[in-house]
Amino acid sequence: MTESDRAQPPGLRVVGLGEPQMLADDHLIENRFDANMSSANVPHVYHAPHRRIEPVIVADKPWEQGFGLLYPGALYDPHVDRTRIYYTLNKTDPGPAHYPVGHYFVALAESVDGFAFEKPEFGLHGWGDMTQTNIVMTGDNEAHTAHVHVAGGASTNPGTLPARFLKQHRYAMYFGDFGSWIATSEDGVHWHKDQQVIKNRIDCYQTMSYDESQDELVSYVRNKLIFGSPRKFPEDHWGNTRAISHLSAPDWWRTWDQMPTSVLLPDAGDGHRFYGLPCFRYGGVSWGFLHHLYEDPQTMDVELVFSRDGHDWKRAPREERLLPLGDDGCWDGGMILSSDRVVEAGDEWRIYYSGHPSPHDTPDQLGSIGVAILRKEGFVSVRARTLDSYVLTRPLSWPGGHLAINAVAEGSVQVRVTDLQRATIDGFAFDDCVPFTGDSLRHKIRWREKDLSSLAGLQIRLEFKFRQADLFSFVAQDLAEHREGPA
Repeated sequence: MTESDRAQPPGLRVVGLGEPQMLADDHLIENRFDANMSSANVPHVYHAPHRRIEPVIVADKPWEQGFGLLYPGALYDPHVDRTRIYYTLNKTDPGPAHYPVGHYFVALAESVDGFAFEKPEFGLHGWGDMTQTNIVMTGDNEAHTAHVHVAGGASTNPGTLPARFLKQHRYAMYFGDFGSWIATSEDGVHWHKDQQVIKNRIDCYQTMSYDESQDELVSYVRNKLIFGSPRKFPEDHWGNTRAISHLSAPDWWRTWDQMPTSVLLPDAGDGHRFYGLPCFRYGGVSWGFLHHLYEDPQTMDVELVFSRDGHDWKRAPREERLLPLGDDGCWDGGMILSSDRVVEAGDEWRIYYSGHPSPHDTPDQLGSIGVAILRKEGFVSVRARTLDSYVLTRPLSWPGGHLAINAVAEGSVQVRVTDLQRATIDGFAFDDCVPFTGDSLRHKIRWREKDLSSLAGLQIRLEFKFRQADLFSFVAQDLAEHREGPA
């Protein structure tokens, strides 16, 4: 062990300037307790988004009349200043188009405000006698589950790949066509199918995310490489493919030859199987939308899961669903499939999702696409009720800048700063801190005479004292970039 290793306290967390620090678990938390010394009374709380009653896209075109409007791939495109949704269609009628029954293809809708969508007619792929459609990708055999990344769109599309992975292209798409492929485009409409990257493993929604902690790209798949079906394989190849496996590679422009590793298996209390795991990376956390497929009837809903390392996943309480089914008979009452990530619009995150009125095994049902909305970074909070409560962080390497918090406080929030042994640093006591009450995504914590930027480069702890409040995250905010959120 070197002297520098000895100098690092156990559990040290390095805080990056401007990087949100999520409080969804105890990764950053050394202790949480109330005035009765109880951690159970300072729980992590899951927050469901608010869903708009009516869908934002409906199946009103002839080529959308099959089992379609599936797997919405949503993003804000800064090059056209619009929200774009790439969605999958499935032909179930033998006519009139020449595509075979069961063929999948991808269409595009776009919106100025994220709610009122149009379907531009591009004239790229016809349908019978109709030459003008919004179909943008058909693939060599089929095309489905389009997951699109756009250069310059990271600020409004959490989880967008760094520009270096796009290889000078403005757009790149990860999609299924009897395997997983990459396509590229310069306008998001005209696509060139470049190369296959994963063979014989595509099924349902897959996404590509960048894990900065490992400097690798990650995809979550249904493992059909080593597990098959009794209908297609000998007995020694049987296995449950309705489970989630992990694949990774240093670059997606290559053949992914790694053996997939199972990371999420249904347990005895689930009563269902896992249909897919679209996933995006934000704030040092992989956020997954786990699709549940039930047996009888074959309904489907969506659970929030998250992971720091991509292998060990935390799940929401069983009774809570990120996107539960709508009421019986409603457009989303039988099956829900979430988008591939959130779209950031101002102070909110939008989750687009496809809904169907009937279960998965119901043929020829028309799908629609809706939207659910929550606060930015608002999946999970740590909550204080009526008693004064405390959250003590693990040792932090502070980069400088202001301390800003994402919080809702009917009561108040104060912060003190200590050394690693919890001795208060002069000027940063609770009594020195100006209490915060209100609702803000980026409230700057202030002390009466000092600023946390003065502690740049030091190892510290933060201790939050709060009552009747939810804390979602904090950030070391660059002095030049600080923006107060809603209050």
